[in-house]
Amino acid sequence: MLVGAGMVCLLSFFYFLYYYAWTREREFTNWTGALLYYFCPAQFAILLFVSTRLKRSLRINLALFICFGATAVYASEFFLSLWFDLPSVRAEQSRETRARIAKASGIDFDTRSLQQVVVDLRRQGIDAEPSVFPGLLLRATMTGKLKSIINIDNAEVLPLSGVANKYTVLCNEGGKYVSYASDSRGFNNPIDLWGKPSVDVVAVGDSFIHGWCVPPDKTIVSNIRKRYPASVSLGMDANGPLAELAGLKEYARLLRPKIVLWFYYEGNDLDDLNKEAQTILKSYLTEGFSQNLCERQTEIDKALADYIEDAEGESTLRIKLSELRAVLRSPRPLPNGLAGVVTLTQLRTRLGLVEGRERHIATKDNEASSNAKRPVGRVIKLLNQVLLEAKKTVNG
Repeated sequence: MLVGAGMVCLLSFFYFLYYYAWTREREFTNWTGALLYYFCPAQFAILLFVSTRLKRSLRINLALFICFGATAVYASEFFLSLWFDLPSVRAEQSRETRARIAKASGIDFDTRSLQQVVVDLRRQGIDAEPSVFPGLLLRATMTGKLKSIINIDNAEVLPLSGVANKYTVLCNEGGKYVSYASDSRGFNNPIDLWGKPSVDVVAVGDSFIHGWCVPPDKTIVSNIRKRYPASVSLGMDANGPLAELAGLKEYARLLRPKIVLWFYYEGNDLDDLNKEAQTILKSYLTEGFSQNLCERQTEIDKALADYIEDAEGESTLRIKLSELRAVLRSPRPLPNGLAGVVTLTQLRTRLGLVEGRERHIATKDNEASSNAKRPVGRVIKLLNQVLLEAKKTVNG
């Protein structure tokens, strides 16, 4: 065990030497980085090899200390990796970071949580609800698939929008919370558009079309309305191609628009599609499938209101534990994979021991390597199916 631990320290030393000195893919941000990454592994390796000449009892005690110490360290890293990737924890950290940056820039920042804003609005007599979108309603099952937590008449239903006809609190990125009045289908549109005899444009997409953290009069679709007044947005945060296809089949077919705009975001649409393939949304590739969402708006609004009420009644700790349980059930519980745990990413970050950074030298080889990591094969094939089905739907 002592020799093995010494070899690990020695390999770590050569690993750092390779990336920081030989290939220079990374660089130190200050001199303490060189001390931490070069000196410490080398010294520990020497001490561990020398310790093999100690008395047998001392060797046993040292080996046990290393064993239990390593177990404690990696158990802590595993827990931190799970904990700091929970949606509620990420939201809290994001809010704190933005507030700190805003304060340094002299900008007033509303530090309340979204739920606190909703509660304050209700106290003022405003019928407010938090934004709800399809991705928020999915939970991992024991088989690894994602299932909607909304059930109507003992059947799974995945709504594609939020609660209808409500003052909807969306988000806060610039200091003030952005809100909008949802339409009769729960989307971010003027309430009178669904009653028009003809519609010019229907736009499907994710947060860009939803208008995430953008005032209602500044969104992409609101700008389109300046030229085409009867334009409807079916966009919702975190939508992927299958959710967008579902929006076309559930809602656009009733509006019969002259133009359909499909917004694709290369940043995460393929990842979203990979997740959506594990949900009820994949059924929309089957001709004739529908959840009949338009006809069930009242039932959907009640189910979403019940979900929001239950969520509001949960304590902060209970919410985090529920999220943690869902993560542990997922096929890939670790956000950064095993490599992130092995390199103690979370512990080093929390202790301020991240003293290196990427050099970011742009080369053709780097670009090729980056492109090679993009999802291909099965997901691209599925995207092709989705787009063909979308085209068929629009042509119909």
